Order: sequence, then C-alpha cells, then structure tokens
Amino acid sequence: MQISRILVGLLCTLLLTLSLSADDHNVQFDKYSDFSMLKTFALNEGKISSPKPELNNSLIVQNVGDAIRTQLLQKGLKETETSNYADITVDYRISSIDYAAQRGGPPSYSEGTLVVDIMNRKLGILVWRGVYRDDERNAFKLIRKLPEDVRRLFSEYPPRQASTIPPRPLGQARPFLQISPPEAASAVLALIESTRKDIAYVGPNTHPGLNVRFNNLERVAKTVVEDDGTRPAATEDKTDRFRKALNETAEFVLRLAGDSRESPDARQKSVELDSKLRALSNF
Repeated sequence: MQISRILVGLLCTLLLTLSLSADDHNVQFDKYSDFSMLKTFALNEGKISSPKPELNNSLIVQNVGDAIRTQLLQKGLKETETSNYADITVDYRISSIDYAAQRGGPPSYSEGTLVVDIMNRKLGILVWRGVYRDDERNAFKLIRKLPEDVRRLFSEYPPRQASTIPPRPLGQARPFLQISPPEAASAVLALIESTRKDIAYVGPNTHPGLNVRFNNLERVAKTVVEDDGTRPAATEDKTDRFRKALNETAEFVLRLAGDSRESPDARQKSVELDSKLRALSNF
C-alpha cells in the first residue's frame, strides 16, 4: 500500500512537470498582406480574464501593453495618437486557468493564455494573430513571464513571406465600415444559429456554459433587432446590454480556446468563434 502511494505521488509529480514544460505558441498571418507597407500602429486597451486577483488587475494589462509597444517600436513602426490614422490596430487579451494535480485538490499550476490580434484598419480584417500558452507553478511566476512571452511572439513579426505576395481576392478587398447595432445583432443571431448546428461543439452534452451565454446573447440581440428607435434612452440601454453580453460571450469562448483539456479541433473552433464575435462588436 505504501509503495502504491509513493508510485502515485511520483506519477503526479511527473505529470505536473510535463504540464509545466508544455509552453507553446502559434502564429498565423494573412498571406495576402504586405507587412512592409504597414508602418503605423495604434494599441487598443487590453483585456484580462482570471479568477486570480494578482492577475486580474489593470497593472498587468498595462505591462503587457508596454511590452507589445516596445516590440513594435523596435521593429520600426510608429505609434499614432488615434486609431483613425494607423495602418494597424492591435488588440490583446489575457486569460488564466488553475489546474490541480489531483481532482478536488488545491491548484498546482496556472495556465495563462495571451492572444495578440493585429488588424488592417483600412480593410477591417485580421492580418496577424499570435497565441502564447504559458504554464507556471503560480500566478506570480506567470506575471513575470508575460513580457517575455510577448517578445517570443513578436520574434515572428513581421512574418517571413514569399518574395511575391499574391493579390488579395476581390471579395476581401473591401474598405472598413463600422456596422450599426441592429446589423451586429442580426449577424450575431445568424452566427449563433450556425454554431449550434455543430452539436459536437455546442450541444446538450457539450459546453453547457456556452449554451447559457448563447441564450442570453440571443435574447438581448433580439431586443436590439426589434427596437424601433422611438425611445432613445431605451435604445441606448438595449445596445449597452447587447455589447456587454457579446463581450462576456467572447471572453468565455476565449477561455475555452485556452483550455488544454479541450481537443485541438474544439480549441480551434473556439479561436475562430472568438474572432467572429469580436469582429461584430465594432459598433
């Protein structure tokens, strides 16, 4: 019996060690973009979602934002005062999940996920995305690692491209137009409907938390679509509640994308869904 306990303890230690060495990152970029032509940037306010108070504060967001700014400046880009004059806009968000070596036990390590999105402002399309997942024994070590995680992501910016960049398909070469709240709400309803058809991703027995958020987002989106605009104060209130529900749903999806317990296919679907939800929040 004693030997069995020792073996179990050694196995848990080994699994924890393997988990802590499982840092990984992924960078994707738009092959039709000539990154040498993107010379100015605007850094949007970052977002963070974590149950840890030491992580969930504005100072961490500021430090990560400063690290991103430093990397872009070192690469020769210039920062603009407002996004209206920038070639690219940069969004970033951080989330974390605690894991225990034994089910029901205390947290043994924290997995942090940093996502950096770069948008071509004029075209309104995502041209570069970097995702870094960092496993550390506690949140304080994760905090110290985040600026280094930023540096490693941006070691792949600008991306290596072919000497000849293919022309962008005509359907993608469109100017950026801000959508109205009713247009965004209608698009959200269509997105929820299409996503629910994938019952392997969101169904009766998969991701019930996402179903709950879909139900709430669907309800408030319908109030925006049906609003006749005759009561400005009520219209503004409905829009605010829609924006809040949209952001909360996107944050939940982002946590799914960063959850190592999810299958690679499910995590990729969450990444894509998160990107679509955030694109619809531009109103």
